[in-house]
Formats: sequence, structure tokens, C-alpha cells
Amino acid sequence: MKQIFGLFLVAATVFGCSNSAKQPSKQSEDIQATDMHTSRTSLNYYGMYSGTVPCADCEGIETTIILGDTDYSIKTVYLGKNKTEYKETGVYSWNENGQIITLEGIKNAPNQYFVGENYLKQLDMNGDEITGQWAEMYILRKD
Repeated sequence: MKQIFGLFLVAATVFGCSNSAKQPSKQSEDIQATDMHTSRTSLNYYGMYSGTVPCADCEGIETTIILGDTDYSIKTVYLGKNKTEYKETGVYSWNENGQIITLEGIKNAPNQYFVGENYLKQLDMNGDEITGQWAEMYILRKD
């Protein structure tokens, strides 16, 4: 009887240890959860964003972007040139990291934006962050 009980304890210990080794630790679960947070999944990004971005041959480009579920509308006015409002609508897509949107259908103009908490940051024509003394001027604030 003692031998059977002893074998039972050994088996329980061996299987108990090997079973716990297969389960992820709390720490690895926390790391995985942290890695899954993106602008797309963590932020309330729907809404209207506006600001005036720099312009090479005018006083600035007054820009308003409205983001819906998968669609966008953008309105731009070139200040100091004319009062014409340029409007474009379409759909946007996310990069695989869930941080940057691309406004589909816009040609020959910046169409990528980093999505932050209550702001969009316009990226350059190559999709890179604009740096330098004017960098803050490329941010559109959520209204």
C-alpha cells in the first residue's frame, strides 16, 4: 500500500511539474498583452482633426480630416492664395503595426498619418516622420 501511495506521489509530482512548465507565466501574458496595444486597437480615433500645416508657396494649408470606421474626408484650403476648398473622400488603411493610416486615392500629396491620442501627425511623401524645427506644425488636433 505504501508503495502504491509512493508511486502516486512521484507521478503527481512529475506530471504536476511538467504540466506547469507548459503554461505561460503571468509575466509572458503581460508582455503579449502589451505588444498587442496599437493606435488602431487602443485609441478612440474616429472624429475630426484640424490644423494648418506648412506650405512652400503659401501661408499654410488649412487641413481638416474626418475619420469614420473605414472612410475619410479631407478638406484643404491654401491660405493666402485663394479661397478654394479642395475636398477628397475615400477609404483609409492601416499599416501592419496598427499605428499609421494611409488615405487611399490621394496622389502627389502626403497621404500617411501617424495616429496618436487625440492627434494625427502628417508624415512626409515617403511615409517618414517629419523632424526639425517645423515638426510640431504637421500635427492635426482632434476637435
